[in-house]
Amino acid sequence: MSWKENCSLTKESVIFRCRDHMNDLVISLAHKFTKLQVLSLRQIKPQLEDSGVEAVANYCHDLRELDLSRSFRLSDRSLYAVAHGCPHLTRLNISGCSNFNDAALVFLSSQCKSLKCLNLCGCVRAASDRALQVLLLLQHCFPGLVLSLCCFDAACRPSP
Repeated sequence: MSWKENCSLTKESVIFRCRDHMNDLVISLAHKFTKLQVLSLRQIKPQLEDSGVEAVANYCHDLRELDLSRSFRLSDRSLYAVAHGCPHLTRLNISGCSNFNDAALVFLSSQCKSLKCLNLCGCVRAASDRALQVLLLLQHCFPGLVLSLCCFDAACRPSP
């Protein structure tokens, strides 16, 4: 099966639908999508690792929307990589990513100044009182920032 059979492609967006080897696929293809604006790496079974997200952050600097939901293997390295490599991010879904801590989330928020929608459903370590206080302060600086702590929040659903 080729990589094209595992992806849904448009000019500006990619949705990976991999049953196996998603991390290897992302690493091998990230350099081909330097103008990518929308990327969904949502998973049914956890495959994505920090090295895959780092590859995306190293090449996809124009990224506006990123869905990393259910990526149980990711650590703070991924958030720091996204913060450094994807400064124009407007939507980030990290629901179900339970390994992130609050410091990495606060750093990401401070670097991605265009962030308008952040889905934190299931991010129990990252959604600490300290992080939420900082994010609420950022919400005053960035009108329109929507913090979603529930997976069913319509405001943070992917754009059509």
